[in-house]
Amino acid sequence: MIDVLKRPFVSGTMHWQKYLKVTKTATKRRFKGNGLPNRPTGRFPVQKGTPAYKYYAEIPAHGYSNAAAIPIKPWNLDVTVPRDPSVQAQPTCIDQLTTGMALAGGTFHLEVATDAQDRPVDPNAALPLDRCWGHPYDTQYHYHGPSQTRARAQAVEPIVIRGPSSPTT
Repeated sequence: MIDVLKRPFVSGTMHWQKYLKVTKTATKRRFKGNGLPNRPTGRFPVQKGTPAYKYYAEIPAHGYSNAAAIPIKPWNLDVTVPRDPSVQAQPTCIDQLTTGMALAGGTFHLEVATDAQDRPVDPNAALPLDRCWGHPYDTQYHYHGPSQTRARAQAVEPIVIRGPSSPTT
């Protein structure tokens, strides 16, 4: 069993200027923004000499020397979902990487990543994340697992997602 709380976290602190506008129509809810959180993240690119660096440095990344070199950058977040979702009678496959929106900025991604041999792995077990359980993929900061922030989120379906320290109302 892997105790993810005993592995290193990505160290450092970076602050961002979040932009997120949520608009609603009678049938739809639209999230438009820059994909950045309004809460501090770890320092990405991951710095050489930090405990997390060796994990990221071993993973290849398209366009970068390795995954440690991937920075966080603003991106064009533009997602429209049903305003009043309903649970389907039959489960369906998720056809996109983003599975939820954090109202504090940033998104949630599927709980899958690939290792150096392009095999699927649990990102919570494969890579150290920052203290909010996030990191960038293709420069897009996103969360995995139980965020320690009080960020409330809106699922792509959109059903409210709450972390262990989120308010219940």
